[in-house]
Amino acid sequence: MVDGQQQRPETNTGTDVRTDEDALRSLFAQRLIDEPLPTAALDRITLRVLDVVRTNLVPTEYTLRPVPDRASRTIAANFERARHWLRSLTSNQSLLLAGASALAVLLLFVAISRITPRPLSITAEVSGGDATVLSLHSDKFRVQGDGDVIKLRQGDQILTGEGSVRLSHLANQVSIIEPGAHVELTRLDETDGGRQLALTVRDGIVHSQLNSPLQPHDLYVVNTPGVTVSAVGTDFTVETVSEGETLVTSLSGYVRVAMADRAVTIGPGEEVDAIQGRSLTVQAADGRYDGGLLPRLVTIGTGSELQLYAQPRTDSAPVGRLSAGRSVTIQAEDAGGNWLQVCCILGKSGWVKMR
Repeated sequence: MVDGQQQRPETNTGTDVRTDEDALRSLFAQRLIDEPLPTAALDRITLRVLDVVRTNLVPTEYTLRPVPDRASRTIAANFERARHWLRSLTSNQSLLLAGASALAVLLLFVAISRITPRPLSITAEVSGGDATVLSLHSDKFRVQGDGDVIKLRQGDQILTGEGSVRLSHLANQVSIIEPGAHVELTRLDETDGGRQLALTVRDGIVHSQLNSPLQPHDLYVVNTPGVTVSAVGTDFTVETVSEGETLVTSLSGYVRVAMADRAVTIGPGEEVDAIQGRSLTVQAADGRYDGGLLPRLVTIGTGSELQLYAQPRTDSAPVGRLSAGRSVTIQAEDAGGNWLQVCCILGKSGWVKMR
């Protein structure tokens, strides 16, 4: 205040913001007192300013809110009508609507599960001891005991200890991973209505029995380092002796053995000792497998059930029963050919009377 008269700064109607700021600073410089205000007065001024700000300023949430477009307004209106309709339903109507919604979700889940491809797996049964399964998909390993049934997927590896593992991959077709072996399930696929299965024997023996011929689009292959063994309806064994040696023995039917650019076919009672750097030579089986005995993998016929005994006589202790469809390995035969020793039922071998 000067001479008791109140002066107003001129309003700048132009676009020069800098000039307005200078004029405002000059006005404040003329009116402000150089001496500092008392603390009480300063507090009152601060409270007054805060009260004016709280009363007059528009909240940010309203100033920054975008104006809804036509589509947004339509969605909001439809949502509001749906909410109003739901509120108008009776209790029974609400229950019916909830049940229908749950059924729709269930049907949708079933439809998606049918469309989405599931990973293929085959059944494996451990007998006679322990076996370790290395899972490719979980990066974990599981130690399985006698009688355990597991599911194997492509990429899984099986390391047998004292036990063996029986793979059931196709109808009337099984593979036995013998004790002390290391095998990987390198392929498990279904194409054109057929199933393709490939095993890689890194160490030990795999005994395969195909009791029925493969269909045109089926494939069963056993690989070892440098050797590929394929068959169509046969009974054969593949043993990885070392990194550079594979022994293939045909017990029945015919097997094709390929190494590099060479291939031979062996028949019943024949074998080939595939050694890298040497030629493939077919020769008579010398009984090297299983200490001189060529075991046969047999499957009990439909409707049959046989009693197993601890010794080759009916007055010995029973050790189990062979159910229909069960595959076992013949380990020995008595002198008269009336009894066969088979393995394994719950980890135990036994004698079964055939005549």
